[in-house]
Amino acid sequence: MRRIAVLVVTIRLAAQVEAEPVAIIAGLSGSVAMTSAHGQTRDARQLDWLVPGMSIHCRRGSHLLVDFANGRRFEIDDDARAAITASGLKRLSGSVRELPQRPPMPKFPAIAEQENTSADSAAVVLRNIGVNSMHPSGYCTLANNTVLSFATDASVKSYRVRVADTSGTIIYQTNTTSHTISIPPGILQAGEQYYWQLHSVGDGSTRPIGMASFTTLGVEDVTLRAQFAASLSRVDSDSLALLAAIDWKLGLRDQAREELHEAVRRSRQPETLKLLLNHLEYGSNDK
Repeated sequence: MRRIAVLVVTIRLAAQVEAEPVAIIAGLSGSVAMTSAHGQTRDARQLDWLVPGMSIHCRRGSHLLVDFANGRRFEIDDDARAAITASGLKRLSGSVRELPQRPPMPKFPAIAEQENTSADSAAVVLRNIGVNSMHPSGYCTLANNTVLSFATDASVKSYRVRVADTSGTIIYQTNTTSHTISIPPGILQAGEQYYWQLHSVGDGSTRPIGMASFTTLGVEDVTLRAQFAASLSRVDSDSLALLAAIDWKLGLRDQAREELHEAVRRSRQPETLKLLLNHLEYGSNDK
């Protein structure tokens, strides 16, 4: 039985390594087929992530843009075929052109641990209640642009918000009647985990409502994200959607939603982006 268990774990780990994305479909018009390393074929969609071993077929009259995590970019047209490798596209047939490079994307594997983080593993032992209405909860923020939000109750006059580090030290607290709190720059540090508590305040007493956790994006990823974002146009929908996909992969859920909302607003054909936005808002449960 032990050998079977080890084999299962080994297979799972191998599958995780195989599934690590190296590129994303940054733009698509027409019809494109993508085939997995195991031979399964389906229609590709904008913002699909690609892994080594896949192949893509840009059908006649179609156009495809592929951005790799290392900064390389490719354009594929009209009945061309290409294979996904770890470092770029390998032309199989037809028109496959390399475009000027962008800065590399942030390193996504560093987010894997953060996505599995929950308040249950906190150094500060508090009961984790009410987190479904508290954001951020279990995902990432930017240290100098963190906004806490929560659902309000008409019967509550005001709320007390406290933010603590992993040692339990309260580093920020405030009372508010609003449902959002912007943490002032300089309070949070990059690459750290924090916990925040929400209390109702009234008649001289406070009552705990909930507690949630979040992690700030690390210094290196903040720099890489800023460099990559600076290389994009903030006015066209494809660039905004690409940044949203990368932010979602980084765990920056709130930024991703805002960017995708704007991409949908600017897009001439927003149906695919609307489906993705609907998934992010209702189908993912922030995970």
